[in-house]
Amino acid sequence: MNMTQIKYFIVAGLVAVSLQAHAQGQGYIDIGQKWLSRPLLNPAATGNTPFLEMDLFARRQWMGVEGAPSTQILFGHYAIPNLNSGIGATLTNEFIGFFHTLDIKFAYAYHLLLNQDIAISFGLAGNATWMFRDDSKIELQSPLAGNIPPLKTTMRPNFDAGVELRNAWLRVGLSAIHLIDSPKEYSSTSFDNIQPAVERTFYAYTASRIEAGTNLAISPSLLGSVSHGFYDGEAGIMFFHKRLRQAHSLVRLRTRYTDTYDFLWTGAFMRFSGTIALMAGISLTEQWRLGYAYEYTFRFRKIKYVSTHEVMLSWRMPIFQRGPRKYLCDDC
Repeated sequence: MNMTQIKYFIVAGLVAVSLQAHAQGQGYIDIGQKWLSRPLLNPAATGNTPFLEMDLFARRQWMGVEGAPSTQILFGHYAIPNLNSGIGATLTNEFIGFFHTLDIKFAYAYHLLLNQDIAISFGLAGNATWMFRDDSKIELQSPLAGNIPPLKTTMRPNFDAGVELRNAWLRVGLSAIHLIDSPKEYSSTSFDNIQPAVERTFYAYTASRIEAGTNLAISPSLLGSVSHGFYDGEAGIMFFHKRLRQAHSLVRLRTRYTDTYDFLWTGAFMRFSGTIALMAGISLTEQWRLGYAYEYTFRFRKIKYVSTHEVMLSWRMPIFQRGPRKYLCDDC
């Protein structure tokens, strides 16, 4: 085996390790600002507010690590008041090394109002995943480069499910991501067999929102996850500065919990596997939100001190309430 062949297999091994660390170390979609878009974590939260909402996330992970993940997420969900339901869709585009993954997901949630202050919701999501390889990123000046086995691109279906109980100040949820489990795909050392692992992951979380005056809300949170014996979790807290909504917004919403909206927020969390993060954001208008998160990982195998940057842009439009359900608004 010549040096070019050795380099080829080293690169293949590094990509496999990166893919495995990405799947086992952080689950499916582990964004830093997840509490601002909870349906990404649990399909049961789809349509949980009286808004048509569209969120865009751009995440650059493990800066300085060659081939580290770069992820873009476009997410939207919508409440259907007269059916006590919510629908949503997510498009995830991700690059890891010379691999490109595209995932499309559709979610549905049914919301049951137990009384005037407590609601429970059940959610189910189905998704399809495609994986591609960019051979132009494989810089091998050898006849071997022309003999790289082609990657067989196939569509892989999967499902998520979840349940969430909430009132005006507390959310408790359970979710299972990737119910169809195939974790053994990393066991192969052959480059042509490297595929994205699809590992069933379970999440449990609780997040509270405590109104500490007219203009301040405090939101502590706890989250735990488990996937094939790998346990992780995080603890965090966020602070929100609120403003009064405009009169026309109040007329459209017609709910009990919509007199204010979050104007500024800041927070931090610590992931037990070795990451701390800071985040901040602002509502540019009542409809547009802009957020940023910085993560600092201090335990990354043999590499120390890698950082992650994430930007969120969100648009929310109030919708009319035409059914008997009263929404339990998140940002009030």
